[in-house]
Amino acid sequence: SVSALDGSWVTEPVYHDVYPGPNSLLLVGADGCDLLANDGSIRHFSWEALGFLNGDRPGWSMEMRPQWVGNSIILDYLPEGWRMLNTSTEEVSTIQVEGASPSESGVVHFSERLGSLQKDGLWGAVTPYGEWTVAPQFAFDLYFYNGYAQTTLPDGQYVIVDRNGTVLLSSWNFLEQHIWNSGRYY
Repeated sequence: SVSALDGSWVTEPVYHDVYPGPNSLLLVGADGCDLLANDGSIRHFSWEALGFLNGDRPGWSMEMRPQWVGNSIILDYLPEGWRMLNTSTEEVSTIQVEGASPSESGVVHFSERLGSLQKDGLWGAVTPYGEWTVAPQFAFDLYFYNGYAQTTLPDGQYVIVDRNGTVLLSSWNFLEQHIWNSGRYY
């Protein structure tokens, strides 16, 4: 359940998980999910409306849990994609990237609105809608921070790339990440 700053209850204590997003909270209960907006309004989505049929429920855990990507929520992961709720349009979509696979845990990790996926043994990055922005060409997954990611080429070189996959820096020695305030690696 959620309480206001003055200690009063905003919601009844019927939820077992809360996931904060940019403009609302995803509240998880036995009969589905509610979105609690900053203005206090609540929208309910039954498990069936979210695409979980016949008693299926997402197998959320510390590793696999809903991820906010802008105003959308990645609800769960499928063999070649994910199920996503757009909180603005209330539309549930199944996004598939043919031939691609997530990490060994089955999760697509999104950072700065790009998800790291593997195809034919190489890693690249996709938008939440399954469009490749960085073609699969790296030996390890990409986690972006301030627009840059550190990864490795198939030949073993360490590289720093931008959001388009352009190699900005490469070295045979491990590259330390120093990107704090300037948004650049040094």
